[in-house]
Amino acid sequence: MQPGARIQATIELLGQLESSPTPADVTLRQYFKARRYVGSKDRNAITGIFYAVVRHRASLGWWCERGGMMPSPRGRVIVAMHFFGHGDIAACFNGGAHSPSALSNDELSFVDTLRSATTLYHPDMLRWVRYNYPEWMDPYLARSFPEHMEQELAALMEEAPTDLRVNTLKCTREKLIAQLAAAGYSGTPTPHSPIGIRLDKRYPVTASDMFRAGLFEVQDEGSQLVASLANAQPGNTVIDFCAGAGGKTLALAAQMNNRGIIHAWDNSEPRLQQLSPRLLRAGVTIVQSSIIPDTKNDAYFAPFAESADLVLVDAPCSGTGTWRRNPATKWSFHKNTLDDVCTQQRSILQCAQSMVKINGRLIYVTCSILEEENTAQVEWFLQAHPCFKVVSAGRSLQGYGITLEREFLKLTPFRNGTDGFFAAVLEKQ
Repeated sequence: MQPGARIQATIELLGQLESSPTPADVTLRQYFKARRYVGSKDRNAITGIFYAVVRHRASLGWWCERGGMMPSPRGRVIVAMHFFGHGDIAACFNGGAHSPSALSNDELSFVDTLRSATTLYHPDMLRWVRYNYPEWMDPYLARSFPEHMEQELAALMEEAPTDLRVNTLKCTREKLIAQLAAAGYSGTPTPHSPIGIRLDKRYPVTASDMFRAGLFEVQDEGSQLVASLANAQPGNTVIDFCAGAGGKTLALAAQMNNRGIIHAWDNSEPRLQQLSPRLLRAGVTIVQSSIIPDTKNDAYFAPFAESADLVLVDAPCSGTGTWRRNPATKWSFHKNTLDDVCTQQRSILQCAQSMVKINGRLIYVTCSILEEENTAQVEWFLQAHPCFKVVSAGRSLQGYGITLEREFLKLTPFRNGTDGFFAAVLEKQ
């Protein structure tokens, strides 16, 4: 593809993203699947520009409005090309068969005014514009980050690394690092997780024989630490209440040395369908997966009352901790959605607690950095269920080099180099 065709493809993709609820990664995948003639080099280039615009949407839009332009996909791409160097603007906007239409006189004037700007960030930008998140979220983030707020916000804009979790049922970290190196993939031990490997750049590792053999899964180090916090033991009965595609289910099965039973539950059949091939690949045989109904369906859950040594609630949440990986989600999440999500979290906790044995543990997890979804929910839960007490997360993470906050696990990209996670261990008395 010519440079102009790449830019036109990016503009089209951004337009699709703004007009559809389809997630960014799915939008890209569907676009390229329908255009198999697009080579890997072109796909990588388009993906890079696409995510650069999504990641810096507010800042790019600010420059458009400052120059009297609409903050449209086309306008944002023009600004991104100036600041991020994705090609010559005039040469790409040439009106060719597969290129964007030629620059208008107003756009030419706009491009000319950009020439004196050397950095995307301007002192006149408000904080939410500079760090690219919805304006309504500013007071929420200020409460979440009473210290080092700007460093935390800057880290959330960075691109996330690629981490692997070693499947200890089949391999060791040392052996896998050696096998990766032999295949041309450079990786080093993760700073905290003892079963993690961080790659030095993005590689097509899921196309490798090692992946097909089930030696590893792609999983952020923060998610690995949350699974380690569970400290599931061989022979345990475990309920993974919001299992999704089963990333933490697989990690728990490895902890249990494939002995015991794990009930992997989710209310989404498409998500849970992704688990079966992953179980087969990993050699895990102790998982029973089920599509569960509404949490208020007492008859369904009654047989599981006080049956589990461990219930893991990886609750639906705002996903603010994963902005590095999913920057588009920040723009589609609204305050009323936050209220709805918090209500849903409480409903799930209310249901899940009844399945915990005496002296068993309930672990509440979110990939959120917002206090409303984290500490506030635990405080509400403890008031509603005084038979539970907080157990220090440090018990399960001794030697991991993690600093706890009020006995809770709180991970952030700035402090820990991971996605943002919150986890609380609650023991039933």
